[in-house]
Amino acid sequence: MPLFDIIDTVVALFNRVKVIPDMLGPPPDPTVLAACIPDLAQNVAKLLKHPGFRFMGSGRS
Repeated sequence: MPLFDIIDTVVALFNRVKVIPDMLGPPPDPTVLAACIPDLAQNVAKLLKHPGFRFMGSGRS
C-alpha cells in the first residue's frame, strides 16, 4: 500500500538524520551515514514506483 511505503520512507529518512551527530562527533566517521544510504535509496525507489508519483518532476499536472 502506498501509505505504508510513504511511512517507511519517512521513518528511514528520520533514522538517517538521527545518525548525523554520531557521524560528526569525535572522531568524525562518515561510514555511519554511508551504511544507511542503501536502505533509504531502496525505500525511495519503492515509493517512486507507485503510479501516483509517475509524473512528478516532469512538468505535467
